[in-house]
Amino acid sequence: MLVRRKGGGLSTCDRGEVNLDMAARLNLAPATVPGPRTSGEAKPTPPLPVRRAGPGADDYVVKPASAADSGPATLGDLEIDRGALIVRKQDEELPLAPSELKLLLFLSAAPEQSFSRRQLLEDIWEHSHYGDARLVDACVRRLRAKIEEYPRCPVYVQTVRGSGYRFGPLPS
Repeated sequence: MLVRRKGGGLSTCDRGEVNLDMAARLNLAPATVPGPRTSGEAKPTPPLPVRRAGPGADDYVVKPASAADSGPATLGDLEIDRGALIVRKQDEELPLAPSELKLLLFLSAAPEQSFSRRQLLEDIWEHSHYGDARLVDACVRRLRAKIEEYPRCPVYVQTVRGSGYRFGPLPS
């Protein structure tokens, strides 16, 4: 990087932004050099929209990407409103914890597709420490207690033996 001392003179730096800070402290300005622009001048990407789901360490859920997904969807006895982040069963709103809501939204977005515990940890809880796989089991157990009529014979969040979990298939 070339820098020009304000008031004349020329100095050089070669370590990127660290030297930009140093140049600012030394009252230096970047020299104008003809040629292509650097990647440091690229526009920043906008952050993903998030919506607060409730108190707790895992209380942010990414909003649905399209308007078609934002209306309530009825899946069996469940009504899942992805836009409002509300789940109802037989017209009664279910009090889901943020992690339970994220798990339900994730699984119900891809019905009948199975996901391993590791995939769920990485995609929902955003970490992959394998020792935490029982975290998924505990969350599934709490979710089933709230959404299933008979949690020991689940209809919505089903165990796929040797693989993980899936949403459905739902009986006709």
